[in-house]
This record gives sequence, C-alpha cells and structure tokens, in this order.
Amino acid sequence: MKTPILLMAVLLILLLSACDRPLFGPNLPRETQEGANTFGCRVNGEVWLPNNPVFPYISRGASYGYGSIKGTVTMFATSDDQNSGFSFFFDKLVFGPSTFELPTNLYSWGNKNPLVVHRIVSSEYEPINGFIEITALDTMALGFVSGRFEFDMVNRYDSTDTDTIHITDGRFDVRF
Repeated sequence: MKTPILLMAVLLILLLSACDRPLFGPNLPRETQEGANTFGCRVNGEVWLPNNPVFPYISRGASYGYGSIKGTVTMFATSDDQNSGFSFFFDKLVFGPSTFELPTNLYSWGNKNPLVVHRIVSSEYEPINGFIEITALDTMALGFVSGRFEFDMVNRYDSTDTDTIHITDGRFDVRF
C-alpha cells in the first residue's frame, strides 16, 4: 500500500519540477514563428508582458519598411498602464534571420543600430552586453517578425544612475 502512494508522490514531484512555467502568476508566451502577436521577457527576473485592455491594438506591433526604407524593422510593446514599454528600431537591412550583438558600452555605439529603448515612467534605458536575434521574418504572406533577445540596460541620459536592468528570456512574434 505504501509503494503506490510513494510512487505517486515521486511522480508528482518530478512532473512539477519538470515544468518550466510557474504555477502562479503570469507566464511568458511560447516562442513561435507564426505571427502569433506575442511579446514577453523577464525584467530583473519578473515576467513583463504587454497588455493594454483599453487599447489592445496598440499594446504591441511592428512595421517593415518598403521603398526607400526597405529592410527596416520597427517593433514596440507597452504595459497596461502605459508607464513602461519597449521599442526596437533596426535600421540595418533585415531580409531574414539575423543576429545583432550589442556593445559592451552604451557610448561606444555610433548611430545605435539596432536602437532599443525600455521606458519606465519618465526614464529611458538602452541595452549593452547582449543580443537580439531575428529568427523569422515574413514580409509577404502573413507579415510578421519573430525572435529572441537578452541584454542588460543602463539609463540612456543619466550617467549617475548606476542601476542595471537585466532583460532575459525575451521573445517576440509580432505582426506588421
């Protein structure tokens, strides 16, 4: 009789420990490449998701440049209270999967490409020490950009602000 109960307890512990999603609180979206219109990351270990119940159409999105700006990608995501958000601007020509290594020093970057800004209330932060990877780009049929990112961020305008924000497990799959 003890053996089945013990076996069930061990199986339950293994099942719960194998799960990569927390049991309570928000979860990051799955990494997809299908135009699922998702965006999420961890900011200092806490899940950050865009969500704007009043204006859901502006909580996340992307655009792809045509004509004279062909190959440019712009992407944004905002929080439900509009007090925090991310903006990504890729000025380099992007026609498919690409990886962008970020500089180790905020001020060592000439024209900042890609430019990434994380806004928290009235402060803006830019990335250092990390990467942004575009894993899929569909500019025709479905119109979406997918990828992942991870980096540290420092205050864009206030060099006395020594707080570093750690962005991990970032992923996006946003429609144009």
